[in-house]
Amino acid sequence: WNPAGYTPSNWNQAGVGTGAQARSNRDRNYRDVLLARPTGKGGAQNLTLSLQKPMGATDHWFWQVGYTHGRAEDVNQLAGSISVENWSSRAAFNPNEEVASRSNFEVRDRFTAVFNYRNTFFGPYRTEIGAFYEGRSGRPYSYVFDNDANGDGIVGNDLLYVPKGPGDVLFGSPTEEAAFWSYVATQPGLQARRGQVVERNSGTSAWANNVDLRITQELPAFFDGHKAEVWLDVLNVGNLLNRDWGHVDEVFVPGFGQPQGLGVVEYGGVDPATGKYVYRFNSPDKEIRRDTVGQSRWALQVGFRYRF
Repeated sequence: WNPAGYTPSNWNQAGVGTGAQARSNRDRNYRDVLLARPTGKGGAQNLTLSLQKPMGATDHWFWQVGYTHGRAEDVNQLAGSISVENWSSRAAFNPNEEVASRSNFEVRDRFTAVFNYRNTFFGPYRTEIGAFYEGRSGRPYSYVFDNDANGDGIVGNDLLYVPKGPGDVLFGSPTEEAAFWSYVATQPGLQARRGQVVERNSGTSAWANNVDLRITQELPAFFDGHKAEVWLDVLNVGNLLNRDWGHVDEVFVPGFGQPQGLGVVEYGGVDPATGKYVYRFNSPDKEIRRDTVGQSRWALQVGFRYRF
């Protein structure tokens, strides 16, 4: 920051700094200079257990249940389409550090179940009913400053330092400080990291459940040897039965190449007398409903197939 960016009186509660300028010591002849090096850090492991009952020659039932436990770490999730997006989209304490941490794409726990019933109710024409269930842990996210805390010109990617207790950092007002500690009391992930910088992707979004149903019916065809069938898919059955079910709630990602971050406080300068950070607290980010392509709504689709 330039000097104005360190002056607490220049920052308002919304985290907007008057006269504050990030990257104030940069070489004005260049915009971004990046040197990318390979890393051997990171990796993924998945363990899957499943139990299956095949459909026999004389019965009509098939079912399968499964569970997958996953662990995944990376240094950079490579969520951007250009190099500078890949560099800026990672939540970090030091943007240039090579530290492997929990991946944005990790699914820690995933349960699946498949049920299928087949019979001939209408002469030789097969009727089939199938259902698929998936229950999974939510996507990881990081607790971050909601604005630019380190003055590198990138908003929302600076991992949050959680104060040890009152007085460890300063606040814009006693009201803001009281509201902050009330919020921390509701967040186990922040309580456990008091006096420390939170780890990248230490938070997890809400659990998600989904059930899909398919009903298939064979039909008479026009010629011998031909087959016809029609099917009905009911997607997200839970949301059809109850509008409060079947939702996918996640921490908002503002755009492609942006960090998966939940903003908690705003950086508000550095107190000149004590050298302590000043936090401004208003409204922390919340999970939002993921529904850009209807993930949290039920849907119906009908299909027809003729084979010859």
